Amino acid sequence: MRGIWAMPVQDINDAIRLIKDRRFYVHSYAPASEDEIAALEVALASDLPRSYKAFLRIFGSGGAEDIEIYGIVPGRPNYRAIPNAHWYTEEQKKIGGYPSGLLSIATLGGGHDACLNLNAMKDSECPVVRWDMGSFEAESELDVLAPDFGAYFLKLVQDL
Repeated sequence: MRGIWAMPVQDINDAIRLIKDRRFYVHSYAPASEDEIAALEVALASDLPRSYKAFLRIFGSGGAEDIEIYGIVPGRPNYRAIPNAHWYTEEQKKIGGYPSGLLSIATLGGGHDACLNLNAMKDSECPVVRWDMGSFEAESELDVLAPDFGAYFLKLVQDL
């Protein structure tokens, strides 16, 4: 029996298997290195969830078909555009009302972002939440989209 911590990473592996089986178009910059992932954690002053790190090691950023997950642009730590998750999050903070401890990983449309809620890290995972960019209130309600990044990414792929 695998440990509960392994399940979100297994969801990433299941999503990749599904992408291959269905022959989905994959878009990715390149895998992020351990040093690039560690540098992002230092910049955020927070650990990243284990399943998101697994995604970064495979994709860096990107996804399949119309799925676009923000992450790291390997070899370009100061890249100032999407899909750099850290840059995008910092730009959102400038607008105001962006809650601390969130990392934007996707734009959902309709003025919403999907974010990792790093404040809720438990057992090396955290929920993916929806933040309303128009709320301008850091204390606004954060709807949980998935219990962890692995489940979130797998659901996106399953829904293609």
